[in-house]
Amino acid sequence: MEPLLQKLWVLGQPMVAYRGIFFGANSYSLALYSSCLNYYLLLPSSHLISLSSIHSSHENLICLGKRAVLLQQMESRFEQQKSKRRQQVKLSQAAHERNAQLLQDLQKMENRLRTRKLPHPDILSLETRYWASVEEKIPEWERFLLGKGPHPSSDPSRTPKQRKQKTTPRDHAPTQDGALPPHPILKHVK
Repeated sequence: MEPLLQKLWVLGQPMVAYRGIFFGANSYSLALYSSCLNYYLLLPSSHLISLSSIHSSHENLICLGKRAVLLQQMESRFEQQKSKRRQQVKLSQAAHERNAQLLQDLQKMENRLRTRKLPHPDILSLETRYWASVEEKIPEWERFLLGKGPHPSSDPSRTPKQRKQKTTPRDHAPTQDGALPPHPILKHVK
């Protein structure tokens, strides 16, 4: 139990508190303090018990105040958690709706692809043969594309001059339908 008389320092002045009444260090307040002290010392034991019960009830009130503050903090934290949870629920619902919409879009695209007409069989066979020829030529082109070998169309049996020469329409056989021959290719001299 704390004593009812307490020494305090307020603004650098010594003060004494008795039952919540503060006394300063001047002569009047000291006389009042000493009379209160005499009163306190002359109190019967029943009064001391009542003073101690008042003091314990005061401590209980302080504890109740602290509990109220803690309760208020807990309630505010609970409200924050509830609002955070509401936001999470909203975000998850929005994500669920977005995922459902994406799934519907994918199903529509899949249905369109299934109902689309297949290309003509001749086109399919041309496509298949094209990709087969590409796969056959990959090893030839791989060295060139990696920078490790010559161009695949360069034939070592032809000379560089022959490689540079291009075939002209004159090199072809004459037309069979009797049409006019092709126009000659003119070289520009500078």
